[in-house]
Amino acid sequence: MDSITETFQKNVGFDLRYTDPLGFGLLHNRSTDESLFLNPVATSIWKANCHRVDPNREQARFVAETEIPGMSEYVARVIEDLHSSGALLENTVDLHANVQVSSEGLEALPSLSQIYFYTTKRCNARCYHCYQPTQHSGLNSRQEQWPELTAHEFLALTDNAVSLGLKHVKLTGGEPLLRKDWTELVEGLCRRQISVSIETNAYFLDESAATALADYGVDVSISLDGSSAQAHDKYRNLAGSFERVINAISLLSEKGVDPKVIMSVSRLNINDIEGVVHLVREHGCRLIKINPVSTLGIANRLAADKALLNIEQIQDLYQKRTALESKYDVFLYLEGPPAFGTIGDILTGHAAACPFTHILGVLSDGSLSFCGVGNSNPELVFGNVRDENFDINRVWKASAELGHTRKVVAQPLSGVCGSCLLSEFCKGSCRALAYAEYGSFEAPHPWCQHAHEVGRFPIYYLRP
Repeated sequence: MDSITETFQKNVGFDLRYTDPLGFGLLHNRSTDESLFLNPVATSIWKANCHRVDPNREQARFVAETEIPGMSEYVARVIEDLHSSGALLENTVDLHANVQVSSEGLEALPSLSQIYFYTTKRCNARCYHCYQPTQHSGLNSRQEQWPELTAHEFLALTDNAVSLGLKHVKLTGGEPLLRKDWTELVEGLCRRQISVSIETNAYFLDESAATALADYGVDVSISLDGSSAQAHDKYRNLAGSFERVINAISLLSEKGVDPKVIMSVSRLNINDIEGVVHLVREHGCRLIKINPVSTLGIANRLAADKALLNIEQIQDLYQKRTALESKYDVFLYLEGPPAFGTIGDILTGHAAACPFTHILGVLSDGSLSFCGVGNSNPELVFGNVRDENFDINRVWKASAELGHTRKVVAQPLSGVCGSCLLSEFCKGSCRALAYAEYGSFEAPHPWCQHAHEVGRFPIYYLRP
């Protein structure tokens, strides 16, 4: 690669607030309150004891230290990214100048990138931790019993939502495989080049269903809460469920599908996490998601339940994740605010922000809400697909409820979230959980607020 003659200056408005054990860093601009995530190369460049950054020197240093092919070009790209973000300035720029990013031309309206379709309220399981107000359906009863939105009605909705940016639909429930027309939904979405994911307890995931899911390239998530039939079936209140789950994982793996296993964790099964990881890895699964049981929706009945994890236990899960990943060669994702993980977790996909302003919840009867929160909180429903003269474009662009919530989330949130350097990325994580706990989308995430109140919130994520 040709040498680069230009050198850069570090923008003194930025402080390196935190470097995690893997070398990922968090850079904060005191003037604009902007935060940047740095990969280990960018962190190393920033930490070098010099106010100027010489690309040629940095390229030579990393090539000598790593001997990795293409490292010189990679370092050049990292430096250019730092320059584009304003962290590095050209030598002709005043070091103490505030770098402002113009918002001119940016689209204020968020794209509708995802729809969460709560396909049915029916479910054959009776999970102790379930947050959706499901209606029990017998094991052999798969007929339509409630006024569920038809596949035709839902697909027509997606046709009109494509112009708003729709790329993905998640099918959940209740138990979506209880719908007789679930394959019609999947086929119709795939034909429209909309990616599909499905969340299922896998009781009805037989050879035929596995083939269809594999053929259509569906991203499958399966619930598994224990490493034995005795444990899992008890939590799900569904005899024979464990055997069906293991069979489904094996069927999908054999067909080239790598299903994601979702484990809902409380004090009742926290000591079985490694057992579940070991079990599913033996059956060809490498993707595992840990969901600490919360008080979202109708699960607020668990608020005083001593089975819920406390902050110390939740933070301990994040600490143990890396060791489990290394031991079993899996990808382990914990559902929760990124402040409980490291910068490396964020940049490697182990922690993510809820796409709250980019999703629409469609409930089984066609009602619209921010997500599934509308099933438990009818005050958060703002229309129905079956309304006369319904127009998804008009709802997405002009709904008073959506407009108000977007403004709320765009502003600093209350509590510890208003002081967190990750707020621009995180946006308070699950807003439905904040609403369930505090009655407001402006409220902080309960885990973060509770951690802050007991002195366990990471201080390096707080604004100076």
